[in-house]
Amino acid sequence: MLDSPARYKLLNCGGRWGKSLICEVAGILGHGPRQADGTPLWRGAAQGGYIAWVAPDFPQARAIWRVEIVPRFSGKEHLGVSLSESERRLTLPGGGFVEIRSAENIDSLRGHPWDGVIFDEGREYDLRYAWEDVVSLRLVDRKGWAMFPSTPHGGLDGNPEKIIPSYFNRLCMKGQAGELEEGWQYWHFTTRDNPMLPRDEVERIYRVTPKESMKYRQEMQAELVLGGGGLAFPEWRPDLHITARFPDSTLRDEWHWYGGLDWGYTSPGVYVLFGCGPDDRKHVRLDVAFERMTPAQVVEAIVDAHRERQWPFPRMIGCDAAMQQRSGVRSVWEAFTEAWGEALGREGRACPLVPVSKSGVDGKGHRASRKLMLHELLAWEALPDGRVAPWQEPRLTFHPEAQYCRNTFPRLMQSVIPGEEDVDTTGPDHGYDALGYGLWLRPEGVRGVEPEPSRDVLVRDADGRRVPRGRVPVLVGERGYGTRRLRSGRTPEAT
Repeated sequence: MLDSPARYKLLNCGGRWGKSLICEVAGILGHGPRQADGTPLWRGAAQGGYIAWVAPDFPQARAIWRVEIVPRFSGKEHLGVSLSESERRLTLPGGGFVEIRSAENIDSLRGHPWDGVIFDEGREYDLRYAWEDVVSLRLVDRKGWAMFPSTPHGGLDGNPEKIIPSYFNRLCMKGQAGELEEGWQYWHFTTRDNPMLPRDEVERIYRVTPKESMKYRQEMQAELVLGGGGLAFPEWRPDLHITARFPDSTLRDEWHWYGGLDWGYTSPGVYVLFGCGPDDRKHVRLDVAFERMTPAQVVEAIVDAHRERQWPFPRMIGCDAAMQQRSGVRSVWEAFTEAWGEALGREGRACPLVPVSKSGVDGKGHRASRKLMLHELLAWEALPDGRVAPWQEPRLTFHPEAQYCRNTFPRLMQSVIPGEEDVDTTGPDHGYDALGYGLWLRPEGVRGVEPEPSRDVLVRDADGRRVPRGRVPVLVGERGYGTRRLRSGRTPEAT
């Protein structure tokens, strides 16, 4: 991490990972690749840099000063080192210094240009104001850097707008979704990742801490588990919902393919390709995230992604009906349709871009129904021993290459508006919206293959009659027994 050339480093860390030591090393020795003269790309106090180390409050600033700085540098005056207790400033030979500041007086950083600023435990204060309104402009003069090491926090961080989750968590969600701007880089570390902690003690804590507790998930594993009204899709399990087990040849040749598009220019937009197979299965095979691109450029990126992976183009693509609104000569929908025609029309493969109309007041009815549909597709069941049988698996899965969706879906938060059944739209919901538009078209799947009646696949029903395996008798009113097709792999014995 310290060797990375990233100017802005976002560190999502479990407790006792070693954030304070990283802050001290970066602030004093600098970080980034070594230059030709042996100095780091981003200089610290040892290279004459002016560094501010921001703690959440005055008591913690005092603790950092007394625990991290004073023991290491007191008594070094003969080496040109000086300590100022009143200003909590460490000055090194050459004039570079590190000052321990408090976020409670963050505006005091305005009067100074900085080479670097460390936002220690930024989850505990209004990090958005501290970074965007105060510090970022003060790094311009000296081309400074910033570091954000913290444990996540899904609740309030002190911002006056009462936005949940914390700004630090929202930054991390962007990092996981690949939405951070150029110059940023994101890392995730758990408590277990600190090799300097006693291994037996760490494992003891992991054994005795309930895995569903906030201490385990947030403080130890650094998961972004809270925010808004909680997780929007708590049923998410990576081992069930992320899979590459479907053979690509089968997917290409036998499944039907559809798309979803959430348009965005200043905010990210996403295109999703998903297949529909037997037993109402849906599989998201790839997605394309884009930002600050014209419709023609987005279509070109989508077409390139299909051709690179040799995937069929969708039969149709669902999109937001708002794309049809005209703000000038033509609507965004018209621009997309024209670009599709130019890119694929000559090959006879241009697919229609179908606007998805919204029902209810301001589309709220549509969004609630869409969320319910996703719950049903993501749902799964387990046997008493905890195993998940094939017929109990979720009907919606994601290929590992669908990076945007698989990184953002498990971290979508529930809306905090009382009574509103929706995701938190301030989070990374673009993949969710894109997939929702596509699924709202009620895409057609392929029919499952019926088993041939033979001695190997025939079983006896409750009346002793021989019926094909995979069919089970059901009572149909006064007409007696009929049969219904079960999901693939399910047998009458299991029922």
